[in-house]
Amino acid sequence: MVDRRSLELARKLGATHAVVRQDAAAVVAEATNGGADAVSEAVGRAKALESAWSLTRRGGRTVPVGLPDPSETMSVPVAAQVSERRTLRDAVS
Repeated sequence: MVDRRSLELARKLGATHAVVRQDAAAVVAEATNGGADAVSEAVGRAKALESAWSLTRRGGRTVPVGLPDPSETMSVPVAAQVSERRTLRDAVS
């Protein structure tokens, strides 16, 4: 569970929106009118990266900062990546 103090700190440091995982999709969709331009993921788990990907809009970018274990895999719909021009790009590039 996310510590609410972490969310408060994120807001204090300039985050325009800070949400917990359970309500992220609804909050992001409402705040961005359908999806974020860019979403970063810092947990380092494949499921978290999939969630971050799902929050991006057409033409959006997902940037993993955390690195999942090499044995973890994620599922990304290829059609969405191609037809929606969404990208998954590491933070180092």
